[in-house]
Amino acid sequence: MSILFFILFYVLSLMGEKWAKQGVLSVIADMWLANIILTFIGLIFLRQARADARLFDSDFYNVIWDKLRRRFSKTA
Repeated sequence: MSILFFILFYVLSLMGEKWAKQGVLSVIADMWLANIILTFIGLIFLRQARADARLFDSDFYNVIWDKLRRRFSKTA
């Protein structure tokens, strides 16, 4: 799991650096992009762990996926 987070951090860092060179956003925002995104992901995992939820159970993510699919299929 930690390897996946490192790869995600690395990709987001490279993307932020590329956007900074292109001038898409400010340099400060682009360089902190990976940290900001991973902070929110970490907070979600922290909330799940404190609630003693099933983080690595596939049924948990299937239920969330089905809820999202139903919500967006009704609005479309």
